[in-house]
Amino acid sequence: MFNENAYLQVYPDVAAAVKAGSFSSGLQHYTQFGQQENRIGFFFGSSGNDTITGFGQGTKVLAGVAFDALLNGSTVAGVGEVDTLIGREGRDVFVLGHPTLSSLTSTPQQFYVGRGNADYALIRNFQRFEDLIVLEGSPQNYNFQVVNGSLNIFRTSGDLVGIVEGVTSLMPVSNDLFDLKTFNVPLNTSGPFSILL
Repeated sequence: MFNENAYLQVYPDVAAAVKAGSFSSGLQHYTQFGQQENRIGFFFGSSGNDTITGFGQGTKVLAGVAFDALLNGSTVAGVGEVDTLIGREGRDVFVLGHPTLSSLTSTPQQFYVGRGNADYALIRNFQRFEDLIVLEGSPQNYNFQVVNGSLNIFRTSGDLVGIVEGVTSLMPVSNDLFDLKTFNVPLNTSGPFSILL
C-alpha cells in the first residue's frame, strides 16, 4: 500500500502543504501531482504476508516489509514472510535489503533471512534494463539459480531471499560502480549494497 509516512518524510514541502490543509494527505498529492512531478511513490507492506502493487507514472519503491522496520533498522525484517511485489509501468525499485531512506537510519540490512526457503519476496512484472532490485551487501554474498523459468536469489548461506518471476538472468552490480541517486532513488548509500539490473 502507499506509504504516507515515507512520502512525507522524503518530501517535506508536501508535508508542509498537508499540514497547511492544501492537501488532505500525501496520497492525494501523489495522485494529483506528485507522480507527474517525478516524485517517487513508496509502497510498503506489513509484518505479515503482503501483496504490494505500486501505481503512478514515475519511479516507485516497493518493499514487502513494514515502514517501521526500515526506521528502526530491524534485523528481522521479512523473517517468516512471503511477500509478492508487483511491478507496473515506469521504473520499479524492488527493495530486498539496504532499504534506508536517505533521511532515515543508515544501517544496512537484508530482508527475508532466517527461515531458509520459507521467507522471500516474489517479484512479478520485472522489466529488465528499467527496474532495479536492491540487496544488502556485495554481489559475492549471493548465488543465483534458475528454477522453472524464474531466477531465485539466495544468500551464499543458502537462504532464499527472492524469486524474480519469468526472468532467467540479471546483472549484479556493486554500489561502488552504481549510484542510485542517478536514478532519483533516495536510498542511503553509506553501506555496501548490490543492484540487480
